Amino acid sequence: MFDLGQRSDRRAALAQDPDDVQAIYGLGWTFHSAAEEGPAEDAFNQLIHSHPESPLGHRGLGSVRMARGDARAARESFEEALRLQPGFAAARSASSRSCTRASSGLSFRTAS
Repeated sequence: MFDLGQRSDRRAALAQDPDDVQAIYGLGWTFHSAAEEGPAEDAFNQLIHSHPESPLGHRGLGSVRMARGDARAARESFEEALRLQPGFAAARSASSRSCTRASSGLSFRTAS
């Protein structure tokens, strides 16, 4: 469930440190959990741009893409997250689900 306080908390953390990986990622998930995919995508792209070595932005972007019904693009994002961190279980699980959805033509919302 979406908590309006989470958005304020995440933004406050970003105001203190605009480069905070966890704050950017958390803000993206906060938006994604509220089905606000545009702002979520912006946050995850910001994370990818500012921290290209972090798998978190790619994992989040993959979830946004999956929620929009683009399983193939989602899988590309999840695979990049796995390339960056091979043991990233959340990305591995999401990638597996994206394969299933891509082959069946289904879409789904991911959990945070």
